[in-house]
Formats: sequence, C-alpha cells, structure tokens
Amino acid sequence: MKKKHLILISVFAYMILSFQNSSETKKMNSIEEEIWKSVKAHNRAWAVLEDPVEQAKFVHESILLITPSEREPFDGKESYMESYKNWYKAVKVHHLREKDPIIRIFAEGKAAVVYYTAEMSFNYIGNENTFKGRDLMFLVYEKGKWLIAADKFSSFPEK
Repeated sequence: MKKKHLILISVFAYMILSFQNSSETKKMNSIEEEIWKSVKAHNRAWAVLEDPVEQAKFVHESILLITPSEREPFDGKESYMESYKNWYKAVKVHHLREKDPIIRIFAEGKAAVVYYTAEMSFNYIGNENTFKGRDLMFLVYEKGKWLIAADKFSSFPEK
C-alpha cells in the first residue's frame, strides 16, 4: 500500500473516532438519559404543545428563571409559569433543536447541572425570528423525578 493511501486512511480513521467521541454522540449513563429526557420533555411542553400543565410537571416549586430580557429573576413556580403564559400569547415556535448536552451529576445522584446548545425558529408578534444560544439548568431529584430548579438561557455572544 502506498504511503499516500496510508495517510488518507489514517486521517479518515481519526475523523471517525473523533466524531464518535463528540458530545453529540457521547453515550449517556441511565441517570444522564433520564435527566436529558426530562429537560427535553419540559422543552417540548412549552415549545411544541404550549401546555403549561404538562410543563409544570418538570418544574420545582422554588425555581429561579434568569432571562436576558429581565433584570430580576422569575422566582418560584408561580412566577415562572406566569412568564411562560405570556410567552404562549406572543410566540409560536416553529422549530426547536437541543444538542450537545453536557450533564454533571452531584450530591450522590440527587442534583444535576445540564448545559446544552439550542436553535429555535419562531414567530414573535408577527415577526419571524431565529435564536441560537445555550441553556444552563440545575435539576434536583425529588419524589422519583427530575425537576428543574434553576434555568438560565442566553444567546451566543457576538464574535
């Protein structure tokens, strides 16, 4: 085999192994999978179903929501859900894709931090918009399920 072919094969093998080890394809353990399913189910409830009752199932009573548009956090489940009720009135989501999750588990499996990136297209009061950013959530495991206790999202910084 020629040296040129060996180099190409080596580069190709490296690319395959790198892709397999990327965060997009990283194997999650069962707890991480459960956490990620809870985050995605929460997001589906507000973005696709526009269902506050379903969404509330994934929210802790003492949640803090920090948004780029408000100086003060939404403090507590009632305030958090009220912010989404206003969202439902003004926004229609066309597409939401979460990707590249990084999940860290703490407190002997009772708490977790989840970071992921997201892309969303939506109509806001008649105007088409696209959001590309990141979300950081803190979850706690209570009464047999993962609940979001803090959520902070932001758009990517401009380069």
